[in-house]
Amino acid sequence: MLGLPGNYKDIVDEDERARLRAQVEISIVLWAYETNTKRTNPVLHEIFDLPHGRTRKETVAFSTNTWDDDIIPFRQCLIPVARHWDEMNNKVACPINVTDEELKTHYREGEGWNEQADFWDELRGFAERDGWTSNENYERALETFAELRELGLRDLTGDERAHFQKQTR
Repeated sequence: MLGLPGNYKDIVDEDERARLRAQVEISIVLWAYETNTKRTNPVLHEIFDLPHGRTRKETVAFSTNTWDDDIIPFRQCLIPVARHWDEMNNKVACPINVTDEELKTHYREGEGWNEQADFWDELRGFAERDGWTSNENYERALETFAELRELGLRDLTGDERAHFQKQTR
């Protein structure tokens, strides 16, 4: 949207008017950036227009997390890569084959991942996934994670409890 809608003056809700102005501003900045990039750096502009560019970018980005036992987002990226391979590269056969059984397993394993991601999203700014926290939040983070550990130990039994205990030392 590069201009305000025709009925903009009739909109009474100031929040809606502000949202529309912000949307137009962002659209104009993006349009100007893309236009200038196309003129001054055609190779970069070409990269922006690659089919399924976001899928490609996210696949590369999430591949680095596999070392941290975080395979689910990477696998989630590979599914559309396999599905749309011919649109991205029709010269080479797709190296990925995702079976129906693998899809079912992926979705089953992913159910808990979303809950875990939500947990870390709630802690953003307070504590990061790798455990980092600022000096100001350190004592509070220690207390919070000690409480979470105790809750986990209280609710788990057997091998699951032993694994949790080992992982949260």
